[in-house]
Amino acid sequence: MDRLALALAAVVRSLLRRVDYTATYRARVIAARGAYVDVRCDDVRMGDLVEVPLKLGIPGVSFTFDERGAVLIAFEAADPRRPYATLFDGGSFGTLTLMGEDGAAKSLARVGDVALAPWPNGMVLQASVTPPSGSPYPIAGSISINEPLVGVVAAGSGSVKG
Repeated sequence: MDRLALALAAVVRSLLRRVDYTATYRARVIAARGAYVDVRCDDVRMGDLVEVPLKLGIPGVSFTFDERGAVLIAFEAADPRRPYATLFDGGSFGTLTLMGEDGAAKSLARVGDVALAPWPNGMVLQASVTPPSGSPYPIAGSISINEPLVGVVAAGSGSVKG
């Protein structure tokens, strides 16, 4: 076989190379809708895939994309009809939601966030007052505040318990 035939055979072999559905493939997100993404795979044999579900592998967590980032595409049970996206890069980060057992979103706060705390009606207040020219004397009473207290989250944890 001459060199031209060998080169042509190599090109044909690469074009006919089968897709390994047990492998993962890097892809760029071209559109995102809730828990689904449309992607353009780096491997030209894969082409564009639409409505690919996101699987994070963490129960009770959902994720949406804000930016066009990269994901890995895999195939459940090596079935080409069952692709899913996972392991996204940092530039893809959008909204992360923790879900409770009842399916409702859990509230989260970060250090620096403004927080509201209810003030129970009829709370008993006990304090002491020291006038400028005398000794302290205790005071006690009941107060009713109808507005929540407002504060800023000053400390937190990098871990979240469900």
